[in-house]
Formats: sequence, C-alpha cells, structure tokens
Amino acid sequence: MEQTSVEEKKQYLRELKKSYVNALIKALRPSGNVLEVGFGLGDGASFIQQSKPKSHTIIESDPHLAKEAEKWASKFSNVKVIADSWQNALPKLGVFDTIFYNDYPIDNEIDLIQSLSTEDANEIAKRSKELLEMLETELAQVEAAYTDHEIDEFYQQLGYQNPTELFNFFEKLKEHGHITPKQYNHVIKKYQIEEPKVKSPAYDFSGQADVLLLFLQECLKKHMHKGSRFTAYLNDRTSKFEDSRFFEAIITNPHIEYQEKQEPLQVANCKGEVLVMTVEKLSDDK
Repeated sequence: MEQTSVEEKKQYLRELKKSYVNALIKALRPSGNVLEVGFGLGDGASFIQQSKPKSHTIIESDPHLAKEAEKWASKFSNVKVIADSWQNALPKLGVFDTIFYNDYPIDNEIDLIQSLSTEDANEIAKRSKELLEMLETELAQVEAAYTDHEIDEFYQQLGYQNPTELFNFFEKLKEHGHITPKQYNHVIKKYQIEEPKVKSPAYDFSGQADVLLLFLQECLKKHMHKGSRFTAYLNDRTSKFEDSRFFEAIITNPHIEYQEKQEPLQVANCKGEVLVMTVEKLSDDK
C-alpha cells in the first residue's frame, strides 16, 4: 500500500484549512466595509475580494505576514493593511458591515489534525515523535551549533504534530549547547511552544476562545451596526452551545442572531469536519 508522506499530509492540512476558510467566507457573505483580522496565507483575503467589498481592512500583527499582506494588497485599491495587533488597532477604527476573525498562527496545525481520522492523526504524530527522539540521541553525541533558519526547519518538518515532544527537543538542544539561550527563548515565543502541564487536556483552546469572545464583544459594542455579520476561524470544532461563557454572552443575547453548523470537508484522502459559525447584530441597542 502506498504510504503518504508527512509533507503530503501537511499539504492536505493546508488545503483543508483553505477549504474551511472558503466555507466561512461563504457563510459570512462579505459586503460593504469589511474587517479581516489575521492575513495568514491570504486565502481569506482572496475569498473576500471575490465579493468586491467597498473597503477591506486587514489587521496583521506578524511583521512578516504584514509585509506579505501589503504586497498582496498592492493589487487592490480598496484594501488597507494595518501592521499591528487588533488590541492596538481596533480602537482607532470605525464600524464595519462584515468581520472575519482569523488571528491564529498559520503554522499551528494541531487544529486540523484533530479533524483527520484518528488513524491518520496517530500516524503523523507517531512518525514525527520517532524522528524527534532519533535526533535527540544523535545530536547528544556531536558538537554543532544551529542557525535560526535550521531551528525553523526543525519546527516546520517535525514539530507541529507533537508540541510536547518539541518542547523537550528544544530543551535538549539548549542543554547540549546546540542552540543559545537567546535562540531557545526566541523559538519558544515565536511558535508559542508551552511546557507540558501535568494532567492537562491534550488540546486546550480555552485561551484562544477567551480572546475570540473578547474581540467579538468589543466589535458588537463599537464596530458593528444593525445587520453587521461576523464569523471566525475556530481551532476547536466543539459547538459554542457547550461554551458557557460564549453561550451566556452571545447565544442568549436577544440582540444577536447566532448560527452554527458542522460542515464536512475532504481533500484527497483526508476527511474533516469543521464548525462554521456566524453572528449577526439585530439591533443597535447595547
């Protein structure tokens, strides 16, 4: 039986993410003045432009991605890119007709690995874990110093499937002097690699969920009018009806219409299911 390589799996994951973004934009039905938070690989921006919005504002906090967004935006007269965090940029902006929130690291593949079949996800994770363990053993026996580019390569090729093992791997590199403490701190911060916690869930998206809710509430108060619509890329496909804070603040609010559906996606042999949610403001009352 033909084996699918890790690189092919990564490509499938990216295609799944692109399909998910497409489904979100279709549900959002962009029009008028559009706000997009997080440029990522540009898929959302391209889908939004197909609707020919009056204006299209993109907030991107990552400097490299902001430059990519600027390059992409140069083809359009209705696009403005703000290189800043939404926390800093949003208070200076006005009201929007449609808002797309996609403020997650583009290299965090954990979300869609969950959407694969269990067998596929386990296969990818097992292979990357074995490679990391092999590298740890071999590197302990040699003297070498790695560049920032090589460190990024380690992450891109091996680490995104196994955040726990990746943390331990970089700890070993620092311990054996293969990377400097400065490089270690940089990569841990860059890829948001956290030290494994005892008895914590394998995938904890609560922090991201809190940020999403905070952003949505701020938009509803000051940056959405009656009829404005909102959607977001969700790393966790669990129904928002099961999120008590979101349920109380958004779903039960009589001035808001909330809808969600589980939508199946498939790219090649990888099957997934994603949560497509939309929020519409029904009145200008607080």
